[in-house]
Amino acid sequence: MEIETIIDELKAYCGNCDKELDKEVFKSDQRQFLTGYIGSVINHIEDKNNYEVYLYIKNKDNIVSPLLYKSFKDILSATNYYDEIIDLIENKSLEQLISRCKTGF
Repeated sequence: MEIETIIDELKAYCGNCDKELDKEVFKSDQRQFLTGYIGSVINHIEDKNNYEVYLYIKNKDNIVSPLLYKSFKDILSATNYYDEIIDLIENKSLEQLISRCKTGF
């Protein structure tokens, strides 16, 4: 499967995040994925004093983000969820990864 196809297929499954708020990257991980990249991010949202965690997939021309989006009040919960996403990236097949992005955790 081509990364462009995956990106297009998953666009309908993006969560909502407020792009207008001040955010600071707390933790992130990005890896090569097919002909692009896959990664996860924990952002600290200063205005609300909470954390958002999500997965993204991108290539040089396109991105699908945020996938598996969740918001947390504390960093411990955010980090635990981030670790779940990293485990998904590291240990699941392409089909399982796509399925999880469509159905959530």
